[in-house]
Amino acid sequence: MNPVQNSYPSKFQRLLICVGTILLMIATFMLITTLVGITELRDFEFAGHSGIRTIAAVAVAGCLFSAIGFFDEYKETDRDQTI
Repeated sequence: MNPVQNSYPSKFQRLLICVGTILLMIATFMLITTLVGITELRDFEFAGHSGIRTIAAVAVAGCLFSAIGFFDEYKETDRDQTI
């Protein structure tokens, strides 16, 4: 397998990367608006959890989606050739 030939992520991977990035931007926006005073943490309370926990959950979900999107599985023979 030529690394240059398969360097672009698939459509599903690109979707995960985009969703993850959007979730990270949303979490950043939520945090900034809270720090500036436009919103309060209690505005983001969900199911009995504090607002900061909700913001953190959105950020972590974004990181996970992006990480899964950037994951590239190698075959055993390809891994041996790169080392």
